[in-house]
Amino acid sequence: METKLDTNFFFLFEIPKFNDTAMYSIIVEQWLRTDWEHFEPIVDTIHKNTGAYIYWILIILHAGAAFYHHFARKYIVLKRMVPWIR
Repeated sequence: METKLDTNFFFLFEIPKFNDTAMYSIIVEQWLRTDWEHFEPIVDTIHKNTGAYIYWILIILHAGAAFYHHFARKYIVLKRMVPWIR
C-alpha cells in the first residue's frame, strides 16, 4: 500500500518514512507489539477514509470561530482581513 517513493521537502531534504523513525519502534513495536505488515493497512485505511472529513471539519470550525469572534465578540480582525466588510 505504501508508495515506496522518496518524500522531499521542497527538494531541501528527505522526509524519512515512518517505519524508519524512532517513533515507529516506540509506538508500533513496543506499545502495540506488532509489525509493519499488520500496522500499515489499518493506518492507511483510517488515513484514506477519514482524512478528508477531518480536514473539512477543521476548516468549518476555523471559519465558525472567525465568525464568532466577528459577530459575538465584536473583534475587528475580520474587518482588517476582508476590507469589503463594513
